Amino acid sequence: LKFATMKGSRSQTDKTEETVLATVLPGDDVTALLFSSDSTEVDVSGIGAADKSLTLPRLGLGLVQDAPPGGGSLGTVYATRAGHLILRVTAQQSEVSRDNFGSGACPTAGPSRTLFVRSPASLRYAPRTGDAVLGIVESKNAEHYAVNLFGPHPAVLPVLAFDGATKRNRPHLRAGDLVYARVADDGGPDSAADPVLSCAEPASTGSGNAAGGTRKDWMTGEGTYGPLTGGSLGRLPLEVARELTRNPRSPVLEALGRVKRLSAAGTADVSSAGGGYMPFEIAIGQNGAIWVNAHTPTEIVLILNAIKNSEVLTPPQVHGMVKALSKNIIRHTDVN
Repeated sequence: LKFATMKGSRSQTDKTEETVLATVLPGDDVTALLFSSDSTEVDVSGIGAADKSLTLPRLGLGLVQDAPPGGGSLGTVYATRAGHLILRVTAQQSEVSRDNFGSGACPTAGPSRTLFVRSPASLRYAPRTGDAVLGIVESKNAEHYAVNLFGPHPAVLPVLAFDGATKRNRPHLRAGDLVYARVADDGGPDSAADPVLSCAEPASTGSGNAAGGTRKDWMTGEGTYGPLTGGSLGRLPLEVARELTRNPRSPVLEALGRVKRLSAAGTADVSSAGGGYMPFEIAIGQNGAIWVNAHTPTEIVLILNAIKNSEVLTPPQVHGMVKALSKNIIRHTDVN
């Protein structure tokens, strides 16, 4: 079982942390959460216009602010879509002072704080520096590949952005190839440039990192990033993909690790090595793409269906669902 996806953890690569403050619906008033810290609500009813010591986060997707009543500095903030209210804090950037909120930001020293609503059902991906992603090569030229990340526009993967790659010795990808990479530069929110990808380990990690990634030459095929061969590509809701990358010991992956290996005919193969359990490889991108490789197409279908079905199930239900799927596949094969 290959959990290469953990290398893409944004909080470990660019010092960004995200905190879920609440679950909201369209029309919910979230003004009281603007001054939240570590999910603790703060009463803003008594805040006066002269108090400049507090800071407000920027408002992101899924939030809208009404005009301040009576010319005040703080209007009511409402959610415009259902999902999780997220506070994102990025170190060593800027934040917006309270007196400039809603009327043009004035950067000051300190971390950047952004408040936004993430919809679990959303399939639209916005690249962020440090994300691990799965993409499809669309075209190439002498300097880079154009890679489809299922986002608003393609990303750029330089031809030498692989560990150990040189002009004479580098991977040669073709249109349609699948590649697992990290977002080296998202271009920033105001940039018109395409995101830049890399299949090399970050220079700061040395030979390894806290997520378990190890720098190895691309020719060994043992590095964290690089082209993926065989297997099958699927899509997941963004929130499901992010949860799986944060928790490689999730209930569905643990349940799949206990499934008996299936033969080519779809029946349980208890004679195989490793105790008869089904081995498989999996790579999950934070852009909602998932790649699964196993010994047979039947096993790949089983794994993809189990992961997709697990989105709204409790851990006990997940284990029962995986067991039922494997039994149904064996029963269906026996009937046919």
